[in-house]
Amino acid sequence: MKKNLLLLITSVLAVLSVIEILLRIYGLGNPIIYEKSLLWGYSPMPNQKSKRLENAVVTINEDGLRTSKKFTNTNKIIFYGDSVTYGGSYIDDLEIFSELVCEKLNKIKELYSCGNAGVNAYGIRNIIKRTKNYENRFPNHYKIITIIEGDFYRNFSQIKSLPYFTQPIENIFKATTELTLYSLDLIRNNKRFGDNNNYYKKNHQDFDIIEINESINELVNLYKINKKNNTPIKIIWSPAFEDFSKNKMEYKNKKIFNILQKEIGDDFIDMRNLLENLNIDINKIYYDGIHLNKFGHNIYAEIITEIIKKKNY
Repeated sequence: MKKNLLLLITSVLAVLSVIEILLRIYGLGNPIIYEKSLLWGYSPMPNQKSKRLENAVVTINEDGLRTSKKFTNTNKIIFYGDSVTYGGSYIDDLEIFSELVCEKLNKIKELYSCGNAGVNAYGIRNIIKRTKNYENRFPNHYKIITIIEGDFYRNFSQIKSLPYFTQPIENIFKATTELTLYSLDLIRNNKRFGDNNNYYKKNHQDFDIIEINESINELVNLYKINKKNNTPIKIIWSPAFEDFSKNKMEYKNKKIFNILQKEIGDDFIDMRNLLENLNIDINKIYYDGIHLNKFGHNIYAEIITEIIKKKNY
């Protein structure tokens, strides 16, 4: 009996060890650690570096910005947004569009520093609050804010409702623990909320419309304050893959898009329109229909670089 029990325990540990090794090779086990903030909700903790999915390196510098380069040049550009801007753990630091923009701008002479303040699952209010934090630390820096329609439906995101870690995993099965906890969190959300957690699939109630309108107004006000202070700022509308299959007028008649385009004018960048004008093969730029792959990040970087150059910043 004892022999059988020992054999069972040994077999289980062997299987778990193999799974753990495979998951670590894939890149799990050392998730990016987040910290809470009363002002902007949450963000990656400063001073960390992790090799993640398929050897993609994610570096968060001493200022809490994703970049592997020094952030000391006089001309500072900070990129804000959600996971589209952040790039995800499947894209290396050197391949996200924020990093590529500075690489392209600094080809002749190193004048610019680029930092990525994008954070997974951010809503508009999170983004706005974080810009104010960095404005205090780096006055009059160039702001590039990339948004998607879904950002207006998230209100003010908090870390407790998300499957991210605020402390390192400290056991011998780190990768297995990360995958297990992440999976359990997704299952929990699906069982508890289902489609009711998806704002794209339901009609908005009156209080939802109020929140969306307030988020629009706050973003427009942020833009106007920066323009009044002669601080360079661009708002980039990043489309989903499915947007390209829709009638162009239908897409442009969306209320959020229309208001932002009207209020922000030339500083509101419709990335869908630019991608279509450049005849970019849309099938090649997306990782999952919303987020960009390596090719997509490079295309965005080329477009943003040219926009910055035109303004002679």
